[in-house]
Amino acid sequence: SIRNYHESKSLFDYEMIAFVHPDARPCSSIFASLGYTVQIRDTPFDVASIRREFLRDHIVKSGCCGEKEYLKLYAYALEEEKYPIAVHLDLDSLILKPLDDLFLAMLDDDDNGSGGGV
Repeated sequence: SIRNYHESKSLFDYEMIAFVHPDARPCSSIFASLGYTVQIRDTPFDVASIRREFLRDHIVKSGCCGEKEYLKLYAYALEEEKYPIAVHLDLDSLILKPLDDLFLAMLDDDDNGSGGGV
């Protein structure tokens, strides 16, 4: 965008959103200070309501954060009108150059099959 082109050389503007579990609220101010919009969200499902015993018992032990790993699903529930493209990145991701080619492919929804469409 015009606002960040001198730094990133990207044609697109962006907003960084951090989905933070209520248990981590005391630690979330660092994200705001780095320019993130902080959204405090509960896990998108109730572990106790999972019917399969194996999954219900093991999901709380999976990954680094157990069931809280699934907070990332909120990226796919963002308003499409406000956010026509949402890219989910974990904090251990590093972007070294603009993703314009990816965004252009995602936005190209022509009928000749050349576009990726979202």
